[in-house]
Amino acid sequence: MFELDDMEHINKIDLDDMSNILDRFPEQVEAAIKISREAPIFDFSPKIICIGGMGSSAISGDITYDILSTKINIPILVNRAHTFPQWVDDSALVFIESYSGNTEESIAMFQDALRRGSKIVCITSGGGLERLAQENRTPLIKIPSGYPPRTAVGYLLVSILITLSKLEIYDFELELKNAVDTLKELREEINLKAKGKVNIAKKTAVEITNKIPIIYGHGIYSGVAKRWVTQLNENAKMLSWSGNFPEMTHNEIVGWHEANNLEKFIIILLRDLHQSDQIKNRMDITKKFLEKKVKTIEFYAKGEAKLSRIFYSLYAGDYISFYAAILRGVNPTPVEIIERVKKELSERRGGDFHKQ
Repeated sequence: MFELDDMEHINKIDLDDMSNILDRFPEQVEAAIKISREAPIFDFSPKIICIGGMGSSAISGDITYDILSTKINIPILVNRAHTFPQWVDDSALVFIESYSGNTEESIAMFQDALRRGSKIVCITSGGGLERLAQENRTPLIKIPSGYPPRTAVGYLLVSILITLSKLEIYDFELELKNAVDTLKELREEINLKAKGKVNIAKKTAVEITNKIPIIYGHGIYSGVAKRWVTQLNENAKMLSWSGNFPEMTHNEIVGWHEANNLEKFIIILLRDLHQSDQIKNRMDITKKFLEKKVKTIEFYAKGEAKLSRIFYSLYAGDYISFYAAILRGVNPTPVEIIERVKKELSERRGGDFHKQ
């Protein structure tokens, strides 16, 4: 644990200052609220809401779905492919997200939505997506550049939520204010200044390092579970997967129960005190069986409103992945293999890597 309280040691590993980006996440959410409020938008009442993107862009869509699926009567689709399903048409509100603006799939989604006559909102820091938005006079929410894309999830998610507020689909203003307060309180408990003996993020990182974490969410934590996985993948360079309750109790639990040699695995259950009795009882019972076979821990979110609890869990997961990277001795920022894949794809197409 002492490694995570030693700033000199951390600075030798965190060469690109990921810790500073994490520390300013509450301010990123505040900035995103301001930018999104000021961005122009059309007047439209959609019959479908589609959110297209990859990585953190898609996860912002997952979280939007998790929040709104029980609050509005408009279907929501999160799209992680080059094209949309056939039934997406001119009645759809389509968010196209790409932090860099050059994500191949997002560019293709924009062109597909344009052909269908859908109402499009682009969220990006620049690149090809910005150019397409300008050329086609599509509303654009321009967010700051210079971040590793996965650390810009606050800009990506809040841009969607504020736009939906402006279109009077659902009012997120008060919930976002409360979420910012929750994030600022949590920051004092999990950032580098908080010592390991009282820092839940540091303590969790110690438990999962050198393991393969399997994250189980439920309901509003489905997207958050995916976020934990992708942050562990990219920041800590760890294998990790996610699943959901109640589905896992209809299949995966058998694999856990019958398998042997599970020492390399650790299960994390994302929970809160506002769970329905159905989910609470199922998770309690499942944990009892799981911990006989594999190390199982629980992470409880705090906050009154759903959005506050979602942001609490998301932010904690980001810091956990950072501390896991430090414990593994790897710089959390670079993702070299992703860049190598992009480069080879570009070479096979005979294109310019920097324009993909």
